[in-house]
Amino acid sequence: MIGGRSASSTVLNSIVLGKVCVISVISPSIKALTFTDSTLVVLLRARVRSCWTRAFRGDGSTLASGASFFTAPAGWAAAPVSAAIQCADAPAKQSLQDWPRVLAQLERVGRLQGRAQGWWRWAPCASWPVWGEDNYRGPWGGTTPNPILLINQRYDPSTGYAKAVRAERYLGNAVLLTHEAYGHLSFQNPSACVDKAMVDYLVDLITPPKGTVCPSDHKPFDPDFR
Repeated sequence: MIGGRSASSTVLNSIVLGKVCVISVISPSIKALTFTDSTLVVLLRARVRSCWTRAFRGDGSTLASGASFFTAPAGWAAAPVSAAIQCADAPAKQSLQDWPRVLAQLERVGRLQGRAQGWWRWAPCASWPVWGEDNYRGPWGGTTPNPILLINQRYDPSTGYAKAVRAERYLGNAVLLTHEAYGHLSFQNPSACVDKAMVDYLVDLITPPKGTVCPSDHKPFDPDFR
């Protein structure tokens, strides 16, 4: 976090103001990174710390290269595969004709990913031809014989920390390990503390005490953190 805001949110504001540029390595041209580029690339690149580190310093080239993937047909080729799973598991409640209202609501809820995730996840499900007949809808509070270990980074742009806290409450026998870090998935922001907790759980089914917080091995924006 930077001054109470996430680094990626700070960069988005800079993009809107035209302060983040794309520096071409092929020709000596420099152009401003567009807000459309940023909303596309946030699907994948928001979770990678190094991309936002460079953008925070004014170089949005890595973000732009990620955005170009989604502006080509190949970038959306995987959408039907994921839709076949997620739409059967959790079908959309609104029709496709409701897209202006739904996408606006998603953007209000999640400025960083709301609109892009709406087109990626909600829109296919709104027109998906079948619903799953055996998808599990709960209850979720049953006590499992073995504990469930949840790990979430506090500043994760893809899986919000508040949802992990709620999941720990819903599940009958779960422990949430908080990784004091940002980005998506702990392996992209390494922590020896988190690694040890995962080994202890997978080998011996031992969970850390409730409320445990693990630090990262690097501080935010460390120059040697790649």
